[in-house]
Formats: sequence, structure tokens, C-alpha cells
Amino acid sequence: MSNPNFMKYERPSVTADVVLLRTVDAENDSNRKNSNKKLQVRLYKRKEEPFIDKWSIPGGFVNIDKTIEEIAKAKVKEKVGYDNIFLEQLYTFDNIERDSRWRVISTAYIGIANQNSKFTNPTDCESLWFTIDGDTLVCEEIPLKLNASDLAFDHYEIIKKAIERIQNKIFYTDIAFNFVTETFTLRELQNVFEAILGHNIDNFRRTMKDKVVSTQKTIEGKAHRPAELYKKK
Repeated sequence: MSNPNFMKYERPSVTADVVLLRTVDAENDSNRKNSNKKLQVRLYKRKEEPFIDKWSIPGGFVNIDKTIEEIAKAKVKEKVGYDNIFLEQLYTFDNIERDSRWRVISTAYIGIANQNSKFTNPTDCESLWFTIDGDTLVCEEIPLKLNASDLAFDHYEIIKKAIERIQNKIFYTDIAFNFVTETFTLRELQNVFEAILGHNIDNFRRTMKDKVVSTQKTIEGKAHRPAELYKKK
């Protein structure tokens, strides 16, 4: 039997938002502490109010017949064209005034794309990868700041929370392995760690000795030297 008092309570809307991250090869730059990999976030430009023409992380309202995670995956595919990505729930953002339209609560996720993540170019959304450099997001000639002026809603807070979360858990969890393919070189994995942390790591092989195992296979490395392939234990 339905509760007669249920309808007297106001009901907020719920959204799913995703901070989609990847690491990519970087050009050598003496001004960067780490010149091997860059951490990037995928944004799309909004086509409607509020925040029309502002850059935003992919997301949308939760339908009555879908789970929040299902909506998160669907919106990533719709808004920025990525499918088959790793998702991990990040945080619930519930500031009362975070959306000017009405009361909206967001469940945010960290999404990670690796080299095998499937990509389809969205037909009706402009989306780009932005390199994270401190409090600045850079894509060609489009520099953005991680603040309320340059990004839609409170998405700058969500991005900051996602970066902080990954940095804090990168050594005691296996989350970094989602940035690489099933087999990888130790240099590729180290580049991921250094891109996320923003600094070089000494004795990386020793740090990873209990987390990886050799596949007994090699690929051609730099200067045509064979590089050993590893996989996660």
C-alpha cells in the first residue's frame, strides 16, 4: 500500500556525472616535472542553458527505469563518444544551489579510458581532451581554469575531487592499471603513475614488485631494445 504522506515531500532530481580521464604521451618540455605522460580530462561544450557554451563533464538526469551507473555510461557515450570504460563511484555532490533550475543532486563517477577504449565521434556534441596542468586545463588554444567561471555547474569541484581521489589511492589500490592495456611495460605503467602524481618516482620497479608479473614476452622498445611485458597480478 502506498504511503499517503509520501507526496508531501519535495523530490529532488538526480544526475550522473563522469570525470573521464586518460594518460597520453607528452612532448618533451623542460618546464614540466614529468615529460613522458600527461593526464587529460574529456569535456564537451553545452548547447543549452544553463551554462550554454560552457565546457562540462559528461552527465545527465537519471531516468526512472535506469540505474545511476547505467545513465553514467550512456551519457559518456552520448556526450563524448566513449564506450567500454572503467567506472568507479566518486562522491555525491548536493550543494543546494548547484543547479539554478531546481534541486539537483549529482552522483559523480571517475571514468578511465585506455588505449583499447572504443570511441565513436558524437554527431551533435563538441568534445575535446584537456590536459590537466595544476589548476589549468589546456587544449590547443582553449585554456580553462578549474573554477566556477570557466566550467559549467560545480564541475570544477568534481574534477578536483576526482584527481585528489586517484592521487590518494594510486599506491594502495589497482586503479592505475585501468589506464594501461592488459599487458604493458614497466615504463608505460610508471608514466601513468607520474602523470597522475605530477612528479617522478624513484625505484618504481621495487614499488611494483608485488603488483605485477612478467609475461615472459617482449616488444621493441626505445633504441630498438626489447622491453619486457608485464601484467597485473
